[in-house]
Amino acid sequence: MTLVNGTGTTCQATELLGCRWIGVDVDPGYCRVAEASMEGLKTCESSWAGRRASQVSEA
Repeated sequence: MTLVNGTGTTCQATELLGCRWIGVDVDPGYCRVAEASMEGLKTCESSWAGRRASQVSEA
């Protein structure tokens, strides 16, 4: 788990290693960039499991 996910590099590396991951960031802009990065990885990595980043709103 990375609590300052930023552009999602740590999640990408974790995915490529075949491990599970959780990325969290308070900035919605970085969340969008990380989601796009993971989608880009999908086109490069055949083992992509179709996971998608999602935004969780504050209650």
